[in-house]
Amino acid sequence: MTRTVRDAALHLDLAAGHHPADPGSLPAPGLSYQACVDRAVPRLRVGVLRTLGVADPRPEILQAVDRAADVLRGHGHQVTDDDSALPDHECFPASIQLRQQVLAHYRLTSRLDAFTTRRDDFEPWFADVLARGRALTTEDFARYWEHRARLAQWAADLFTRYDMLLMPTVPTTAWPAEGPDVATAVRERTIPITFTSVFNDTGNPAISLPAGLAPDGLPRAVQLVAPHHREDLLLGAATLLEAPGDRAHPPVPYNEQSPGR
Repeated sequence: MTRTVRDAALHLDLAAGHHPADPGSLPAPGLSYQACVDRAVPRLRVGVLRTLGVADPRPEILQAVDRAADVLRGHGHQVTDDDSALPDHECFPASIQLRQQVLAHYRLTSRLDAFTTRRDDFEPWFADVLARGRALTTEDFARYWEHRARLAQWAADLFTRYDMLLMPTVPTTAWPAEGPDVATAVRERTIPITFTSVFNDTGNPAISLPAGLAPDGLPRAVQLVAPHHREDLLLGAATLLEAPGDRAHPPVPYNEQSPGR
């Protein structure tokens, strides 16, 4: 969403706060996130999770995580490897497939009339996603929310030991433009949303940061995750991993972009 950590802080300063149209929104935090970017970061206990017990990231991705861990160590933070596995890891990817089916169901409910009467108007892949959502049962919903409860407790337990988590953003570099081969991703344990979907579900603030290029020339990234309501801590830690070159390139003005972008 933004080019730099500072721009992400600016976005939060503008977007944070309660809105009456969103009953789940929180009150304004009473601080400037941009100011947090410039503050010294207190000594952190950082847990490094490389697999969550369900993924096999490519070596070039793990190398990027190791480099990020070394940078944090160099800034005086306590960095500890942690092999904690997700709840229900033994039946993965069934849990993530159920999650995606629940999301499909919610998407379907907002488009049900159009999907029922004009299915051909939808792109075939999206129509298939919505159709899977239609098959959801009350038992499926119960299993999903039970898993979510275990996931929330798992994350809460981690943050009794750590102030920040470091892990891959995705297990591989970029998939081809047509998208991932899902069967291959399941077989090789490289499902793209393995690391990110967890914290979408728990609600912990997380940020993905560029981590240089892999040998194949494709970009890599690492993810930092903070306790609930500690976006300030997250942004401060993120600045430590942001390469000077990432901060040096200003946004491209719209009129300098190529036509059609």
